[in-house]
Amino acid sequence: TTEGIHQSLLSSGVPSRAGRRVGTRTRPRGRSALQEEQSLASRQRILDAAQAAFVENSYAATTVDEILRRADIGRATFYRHFTSVFDVAKGLIDQFKPVFLSLYEELGAIPSPTAEQIEDWIRHHLRMYRQTSPFMVLLLEVSGAEPEFFPILTALATEYIGRLAAGIPAFRNAASGRPEHREAMTAALLLIQNLSS
Repeated sequence: TTEGIHQSLLSSGVPSRAGRRVGTRTRPRGRSALQEEQSLASRQRILDAAQAAFVENSYAATTVDEILRRADIGRATFYRHFTSVFDVAKGLIDQFKPVFLSLYEELGAIPSPTAEQIEDWIRHHLRMYRQTSPFMVLLLEVSGAEPEFFPILTALATEYIGRLAAGIPAFRNAASGRPEHREAMTAALLLIQNLSS
């Protein structure tokens, strides 16, 4: 009946002739778990494709188009996650960062390490560098090509110093942030840079 149709329209949220909405059902705000999972998967596909391109072509020779082709995604999807090739490189660095922070935590957990413990740690560090050599090459290439990368490297080295400060008093002084320990921080940053080199 006409009345039944009118009631059906009202309950579905379609405006009546009087312009009222009744009983509308709205979609919950935010992403669903599936959408979030798909978004993370497409982001990871971009990172994986970029890493392969950087290894094969070098950072400087990799373009957004190359990453799109390898990841088999559209331009809109890329720009939903990243703004540039440099932004993707920073994403890869963020992925590797916990690995290296844990390495520095290992040494920082030893109160006043002996020369032998430091040598063992350096050997472990070298093994880690060998295992992640494509990433290490990427760091070198990005640092040579992108001036904006220097503050990121400095921040990373500062995080390393913070991890070492847990057990090593000289690094604790460097990480304190006090003006009288500025020289200790400079020395610590130089030590981290030399170790990485």
